[in-house]
Amino acid sequence: MHRRRRSWAPNSDRERIVRRVVLVGQVRPSIALSFHCTCSLLLSVMLLSDRAHNNAAEVVSPEHPEEPIIEHRVSFFPILSEQRKLWLLTIIREERVTSLLDVGCGEGSLLWSLSNPAYWLPDTLPGFVYAHIRTLHGLDISAESLVHAEGAITPSPPTSYSLPRWESLSASLWHGGLQKVNEEFKGIECIVASEVIEHLPPRAFTAFAPVLLGYYAPRLLLMTTPSYLFNRLFVPPPSSPEKEDPWLTWGYASPTQPGRRMRHDDHQFEWTPAEAREWCTVVAGTWGYDLRLQGVGVATEEDPWGRTVEDVDVAEGGAGGCASLVVEFRRLEGEEANTTRMKVWETWCAGEGASYAEDEPHERVALIEHVAHERGGRPLPQEEITECTRQAMRGRRSADVQLGDIWDRVATACGGSRVALVEALDADVRFRVDKEDKDAQRWSIALLGVEGEEAQNWQEPVEDVQEYSNLEQSEEYDEGEDVDEADWAEEYPEVAPNNQENVWEPDEVSGTNNGWDTENEDGWGATTDRGGWGSSSNTGGWDTSDSPGDESGWGISDNAHEQ
Repeated sequence: MHRRRRSWAPNSDRERIVRRVVLVGQVRPSIALSFHCTCSLLLSVMLLSDRAHNNAAEVVSPEHPEEPIIEHRVSFFPILSEQRKLWLLTIIREERVTSLLDVGCGEGSLLWSLSNPAYWLPDTLPGFVYAHIRTLHGLDISAESLVHAEGAITPSPPTSYSLPRWESLSASLWHGGLQKVNEEFKGIECIVASEVIEHLPPRAFTAFAPVLLGYYAPRLLLMTTPSYLFNRLFVPPPSSPEKEDPWLTWGYASPTQPGRRMRHDDHQFEWTPAEAREWCTVVAGTWGYDLRLQGVGVATEEDPWGRTVEDVDVAEGGAGGCASLVVEFRRLEGEEANTTRMKVWETWCAGEGASYAEDEPHERVALIEHVAHERGGRPLPQEEITECTRQAMRGRRSADVQLGDIWDRVATACGGSRVALVEALDADVRFRVDKEDKDAQRWSIALLGVEGEEAQNWQEPVEDVQEYSNLEQSEEYDEGEDVDEADWAEEYPEVAPNNQENVWEPDEVSGTNNGWDTENEDGWGATTDRGGWGSSSNTGGWDTSDSPGDESGWGISDNAHEQ
């Protein structure tokens, strides 16, 4: 007898928690690091809670008490959908993509990440690279999913803690099938099709490569799809020869591959790494692209029965041992490649592709314009930038700081350009910039001369003190009981109302703004411009077993169990 793990919370609850906790997108590196630690701890606690719940359940077979139960778990960390998303975002950032189409965008998980503003304008300084998308399109056949996607790309009302947007962004959502040509997508720089191709019915599948690689001809096409070989690890073997193999009833029967079991009822097929490489090699050669196939998603636990995934492509990073296959198509450049591509496209349109001309055109269901900050790309004169820097350093009570320490206070003066800041400081003899670190955010900025020498006399910051306007605001107050003033004063004499020695004067604290720099009217904060960490997207939930489930539409449908 084999016991499948139970979930510690309903799908909706797990999805809600994931949306608020999992952080993969446009964030400050320092925030990403701190939240990574928080997320890791929370995940560990909840997974341990899940395991404890399982261990508390029946641990012997009622039919065969002497037979031990082997707990079968297949989980991923981060969850599989986030590993795919991280792979996408890494390439998008490193390739400095500025225009992107997400085919099968679902509820907008990727669109939300790419809609968040970058912390600075694009530059060539070393260190972390943000995505700087200026044109963003999402396409899906599910009108319901697009409603959620619109919420994902709509900017939240600005707050005092919102990040300024230094570049404008135009984001559009389209309803329709990928087999229909949309002139708006012609010449797009990057196309993403994550967990899409396995959902396509035969007619749409036939048009996938000709339309995306042939007519739109992006510089990059990024595709992910399940690895069929990994499916066996989701299912325990039969506990004895006379028992029925659980594989025969697991998942869903494939409509196009007899004898195969799919992860979802909407999957038309699922490829092995060898099958995926065979198809991708053909279309890459036909449409003039280079190909790179890899994998993501290695289970965090070893299989209890010692099973492994065969057909491992060692030359490409062991794609066969992963739950998801990831494919990068890179366009071949040159006049010959472009000419050949157009000839093949024309031939396809005249033959097999002729029937697609009558398909319904795409309908644009949303157009969201993200307006850039008024000072974006328009830095102040260098002398004003250096004065702003000097004031920021005094605000930190230090004559030697890192660029990242003061960037939020000087970014507006620099128009969002770190290059403008460095050039202004290099031109001022009062400053020295140490550029040895491989991350520009850690470059050291020193204030020289008399003012720098006197930095040790700058007033030290006063520790922030939280005052309570009344007793009910204090954590010591219990709403369920009355407080006798005399007893309270006897128990806490140091803060008793009549103890004049402990009365704080206004000039003895750092201010009523809890330490925030009120001179910074742009309201730079350490959070993104969205209230909460998630969008309407659903990033896979906490169900790390990734067992089969339902989904709507195709693409990163963001439903709880997508593989």
